[in-house]
Amino acid sequence: MVICEGQPPELLTKMNSVTRRIDLCCKLLAPVITGFIISFVSLKASAITLALWNTVSVWVEYWLFTSVYEGIPALGQSSQKRMARLLQCDQEMNNLSSEEDSLLPVTECSSEFADRKWNKKISDKISEIPYVAAWRVYLQQEVALPGLALALLFFTVLR
Repeated sequence: MVICEGQPPELLTKMNSVTRRIDLCCKLLAPVITGFIISFVSLKASAITLALWNTVSVWVEYWLFTSVYEGIPALGQSSQKRMARLLQCDQEMNNLSSEEDSLLPVTECSSEFADRKWNKKISDKISEIPYVAAWRVYLQQEVALPGLALALLFFTVLR
């Protein structure tokens, strides 16, 4: 979205469709080409080919990423704005917690309350992690148990 900023929305749609098309072609052709190399040459040749291909493609991808990042200054500005926003939010949270701590009386119960508050803070931080939230959403779906059963079946077959 940052790359297409200031352009008509059709450009973003076209970029998304081209990127998706490239991704799907790679996902379809990679197993076919690998299968041909394994079938017609040898397993060792396919392993060497894949290792070389991955080594070369990592450097090409890195070069492409850096050239796009350097070629579009809005990408750098966007990440700087995001970091500034995160720092501002962290400072606000620290200010709020310090104000709450100064309002608490010092008693024996306050240490237990502080421990509970600390545990709640940790659990809130963990639940904000995108991976944890994604797993929580996945586990609420109807396909979670059949998916888990299928994964366990594959583990038993591969063993």
